[in-house]
Amino acid sequence: MTKYIAAYLSLLRDLHKNIQLEPNSFEYIKNYYDSIIILDLTSIIVVDDASDEFISHYANRNVSFYKIQHELDLDIMLNIKHLHDLRFVYFLELIIKDTTTDYFMLTDISDVVIINPIQNIIDIDNNTIYVGKENQNISENIWFNDTYSKLMNTSTFGDTKQVFRDKTLLNCGILFGHRDILIDFLTTMTKLMIDIYQNDVIDIVNKPIDMFLVNYVGYKYFDIYDGSLLNTSFAQNEYDTTKCVKHK
Repeated sequence: MTKYIAAYLSLLRDLHKNIQLEPNSFEYIKNYYDSIIILDLTSIIVVDDASDEFISHYANRNVSFYKIQHELDLDIMLNIKHLHDLRFVYFLELIIKDTTTDYFMLTDISDVVIINPIQNIIDIDNNTIYVGKENQNISENIWFNDTYSKLMNTSTFGDTKQVFRDKTLLNCGILFGHRDILIDFLTTMTKLMIDIYQNDVIDIVNKPIDMFLVNYVGYKYFDIYDGSLLNTSFAQNEYDTTKCVKHK
C-alpha cells in the first residue's frame, strides 16, 4: 500500500514566494485532491491552520488531514523559518508514526496532479529513492547555483562539486520510496537541516534549503531512480498518461 502525503501550511508566511496563504482555500488543493479521489488513492494532507469545519467538510475515505500543533513541535525550538523546509520534519514524523504502510509518495500540493499510481508504471526497488527531476543538469541551472553558492562553499558541503558533477537537478516536490529508506533519507536530510539552522548558516541563504539538501543527500548517500516515468517535464504543463505525477 502507498500513502500520498502533501502539506498545506498557512500559519506562517511563505517567505520563498513572499505570500501569506489563506488557511481554508479548497482551490489551493483542488487539483491534487481531485486526482486522489479519481484514482481511489489514500492521502494525508498536513495542515497547520485549517479550520475544523474545513477539515471535516473535505475529509473522506480517500483524504484525511493531519493538523500540526505548533506550540508543541520542533519548528519552534529549531527556528525553521521556511515552510518548504519545515514540511519535511512533519513528513518524517508522520512516516515514523505509521508502521502499517509500506510506501509513501511525498509531493507538493498546489501544482501537483497524480496521474497514475506509481506501482502501475514503475517496477519498485525498495533500496532506491524516487525523486522528481527537472529538465537541466545541476551545473546548468543558474537559480540553483546562485541560490546555494555560499552554502556550497562552507566546510560541511565542500564536496558538492564531486557529489553533483554532471547530475540532473532533482526536484524536492516529488519523493517516493519504501518506508525504511524514506526514514533513512529524511532523517539524514533533517539532521543536516537542523544543523544549518541552529548554527545560523541559513543566514547565507535567502531561500529554503530543501532543494539543496534533497540533491546533496540523494546523490551522496542513496541510489536515485534515473528513469523518466516518475514525473512529466517540470513546469511544462504536460498531462502525459505514461507518467505517475504531473508537476506544474
